[in-house]
Amino acid sequence: LLVSGQPMPNFLPILNPELKPDAVTLMVSDKMRNQAIWLKAEIVKHGVEILPDLEIGNNETDVAKIQDHLLDWVDQNKELADNSVLNVTGGTKPMAIAAQEVYRMNDRPVFYVDVATDNVSWLSKHGEQRSVRLEKSPTINQVFSLNGITLKSGDFKSLVENEKWRHFCAEIASSPEKWALCLGELNKAASDAVENYVRSRNSREKAEALAFCGDGIVSEPETWNELKEILHADELVRGETVREYFVSFEAARFCAGGWLEHYVFEKLKGLRLDRKRALMNVQIVDAGGNLNELDSIVVHRNTCFVIEDKTRNMSVKDGIHGNVVDQAVYKLAQLTKRLGLRTKGILVSARTIRRADRDRARMYDVKVIDYLPDIESQLRKIIGL
Repeated sequence: LLVSGQPMPNFLPILNPELKPDAVTLMVSDKMRNQAIWLKAEIVKHGVEILPDLEIGNNETDVAKIQDHLLDWVDQNKELADNSVLNVTGGTKPMAIAAQEVYRMNDRPVFYVDVATDNVSWLSKHGEQRSVRLEKSPTINQVFSLNGITLKSGDFKSLVENEKWRHFCAEIASSPEKWALCLGELNKAASDAVENYVRSRNSREKAEALAFCGDGIVSEPETWNELKEILHADELVRGETVREYFVSFEAARFCAGGWLEHYVFEKLKGLRLDRKRALMNVQIVDAGGNLNELDSIVVHRNTCFVIEDKTRNMSVKDGIHGNVVDQAVYKLAQLTKRLGLRTKGILVSARTIRRADRDRARMYDVKVIDYLPDIESQLRKIIGL
């Protein structure tokens, strides 16, 4: 195996019985030592023996020196080399060129993994071997581990398993433009309640912190009153008009934008994704010790999808990275970069996103969904289900 920053082509054959080896040797440059450690840690879990590395130092761009390293390895491990197969997919281009030439001279098989199609192509005269299609795909945990990332927590159960809260989501999602201004008011009232609850020191203060202090939208009082009726009917808010409260801290968080996260995740579960390949409320720690929170993550086939959900007005300026769209796109771009080339970002907005902001998202290869009535079919298309 030729180690690079993209571990998936080296790992996928381990999962598939037709290509799974008894043992592996990794060609590793100095720059890829950490990647090699993460890759070996996952491979060994599948009963594959890890042989000593073939180290090439800082010669990852020097074809001649790489060939010398590999020819020395062949001389010193004659029996092993005579029974080996080269996965030429990883490494640098000079590493692939050098390794393929040495294997050609030694009349040994070489194959290439196309992670986009799940097909394995034989590049040597052993090409008469029938083609192999990779049938097994990685889990979320494996994707993270291969990139030196630790999964700290994640949920598979959403709050919209509560039938009334599910009704609230469906009602809002069916006519997002109708509720757009009112959602801003609801977000503010719920966010204030959440913040006050967290700062409260005793049960009495916490109870009062959940007071529903929504003054309504002056320009849309009828719509606001209609929204409040739904909040009461769906048991998110209780009490009389003069003394209204969120029914719980969880209800306040749900109304502060959490409803969209749970609604989106329920749609993902509806696409028949299991807990090994779909999680929400995810916390991860990268190799540098940095903590990141993800609304949802999905792994389908060999691609990882990171999903960010927003109910706020996306054009509002917020922080050093511009408006809310800019911040969300920047976060997704950084996360997908950290998780490798086969990672895609999806931004879901409860409000329509301006064309200029959509164009900016496209520049970072972030897909945008801002029409909730059709969200299930859009998720299916983007993820490829």
